[in-house]
Amino acid sequence: MTSSMLVHSNTAGSLRAEQAGQYLHLHWNEGQREDAMIVELFDRVLTYLLQTGWRRILVNQQRMQSSSPEVQSWFRADWLPHAASQLGPSRAAIVVGQDVFTRLATVSLMRDATLTVAEFPDFSYQLFHYEQEAQRWLVG
Repeated sequence: MTSSMLVHSNTAGSLRAEQAGQYLHLHWNEGQREDAMIVELFDRVLTYLLQTGWRRILVNQQRMQSSSPEVQSWFRADWLPHAASQLGPSRAAIVVGQDVFTRLATVSLMRDATLTVAEFPDFSYQLFHYEQEAQRWLVG
């Protein structure tokens, strides 16, 4: 029996359940991604977390390119506040992208998102350069 199970995948990325650490692992694929596929993956994230009662996710952006401004706006204004209100105490470890523009967009997006979810103090996230560091923080 493996401790990792594929939950969902599409052209934008894949979502795995890490049974041993009880967290989701979202791995974005390299290159351009369709907005609808990104939204689909985020919707699957929230559904799975609510179904399992898990409250942790590791997001690996190392090889992805920035999302469209429309998806960034949707994530900041809609998905994240909704997820934070539904999940309660939760943690996200984000492994930032190698592409400088992706890193800048992530930092900006998460800075803005922090203000958006300020009313949910039990939501925390941390940015990392390496996946092992992110895993340690997430399950530690």
